[in-house]
Amino acid sequence: MADSGIRYMRPARPEEDVFEDFHQNGIFMCCHHLTLSAVQPLQEQLVRETFTHLYRKVPNLRACYGVREGKRWMCEMASENIDFEVVPDDGVEEVFHKFHLLKRHPFDSTRGPLWRARLLPDTEPTAMPELNESFPHNYHLLFAIHHGITDGLSSVKICGFIISLLNDMMAGRSIDDEEELGQFDAGEETFRLVKERKHQMEVDPTLREKLVQDFQSTMRKVAVMNGVFPVPLDSEDKSLNLTRSLSHSDTSRFSSRCRSEGVTVLSAFTALVNIALIDLLKDRGVMQDTYEIGGAHSMNLRRYWKDNRDTTRALGCHLSWIKLITDTPKDAGDAFWDYTRTLHRDLQKHQLEATPVQEIMLIHIFHSEPPNVEAMLAFLPPPHFYTISNWGDITSLLPPPGDLVQLTWLNMSSSLYRFNTGYNHMMQTFRGRFLYGLDYSTKCVSTEEATLYADTIFKHLHQVIQ
Repeated sequence: MADSGIRYMRPARPEEDVFEDFHQNGIFMCCHHLTLSAVQPLQEQLVRETFTHLYRKVPNLRACYGVREGKRWMCEMASENIDFEVVPDDGVEEVFHKFHLLKRHPFDSTRGPLWRARLLPDTEPTAMPELNESFPHNYHLLFAIHHGITDGLSSVKICGFIISLLNDMMAGRSIDDEEELGQFDAGEETFRLVKERKHQMEVDPTLREKLVQDFQSTMRKVAVMNGVFPVPLDSEDKSLNLTRSLSHSDTSRFSSRCRSEGVTVLSAFTALVNIALIDLLKDRGVMQDTYEIGGAHSMNLRRYWKDNRDTTRALGCHLSWIKLITDTPKDAGDAFWDYTRTLHRDLQKHQLEATPVQEIMLIHIFHSEPPNVEAMLAFLPPPHFYTISNWGDITSLLPPPGDLVQLTWLNMSSSLYRFNTGYNHMMQTFRGRFLYGLDYSTKCVSTEEATLYADTIFKHLHQVIQ
């Protein structure tokens, strides 16, 4: 490794180390599905040059992993390597097949790149019909990336960089490769916060005991969903994805209703997720007065950084989560907004108490070198039947509509191979529309069950905004 030519930058943070081990086992490999509309056909060489500029201008896209004295390091690749291909148009089914394949195959972590892109011509109408005449050439762009070098916020920004650079290339504008579009942030502020939390725990035995008891109590719980949605024992372990969306008018109604009820879209959608699960449980004959439902909510750690830096340039993996196990009454849907406010208060409490920092502290405490895959899979609590991420209105994070290429739709997805969580909910609002993606593991649920689940969520959503 010493003579490989890579540049050692810094030791990998425990989170980056964990995501590399997950990556080697097919867990949480990120893939983003973009649809593009252009005024003229996108030439392969032009798009390849666009990704070459992207590689040079975005530092985390030049990252790879190395090993020094038995420990993983974050490194910079020894030489430029652009993993880009144009794939023939074989229909929508082939697009989704390629989408899932990109999440299945690991990267060469020690050489890089830790990302790949595939462009597929699209013969279907654009997601924005108003662009059909002026932007008649449509494409699918699949962009897969290692979770150790990105999070949802970084990925959205990178997607925006791609669109901006494509417009610049098509317009013939010069591009300065020396001007970087962000920094591959080492997360030093997170280290400081974790150190403070560790110190609090060390000097306060009561706090330390409470953390241990809470952790052990959570680990002893078993999700009521486990075993209720059986899949054939010989089912292939696949990580699949389906999507739903709201119209502009329904998106406006949903966000307005959330504001008037004093809750966030995340809180309201979490309530919908839980109520839909209860419907499915009842259909399977699981009748209870109250259902204990657990979800892990992704959170942006940058919100806790207090070093007065411009965090908008901080690229990389800077996420944590809030693990929320909620007692949900069987009739929660009858008092939906009251139930949502309860969830909202719980989430706010955890956010104000910086629970996401505490979760990172636990990773630092339990982190082993090299990481133990089986131990980590056990560490992720089985009671949490789903993970959920809301990246809000991403429109402002993306460039304004371009003159030559426009982004018309975006779906973010993560692989769940071998993972002990059935579902991963991803949502964002883009150009006035609420977009939703549901990742699911066929080891835990069938495609029919996942489809019914998504349909039930949106059935309740339409009911509560009427």
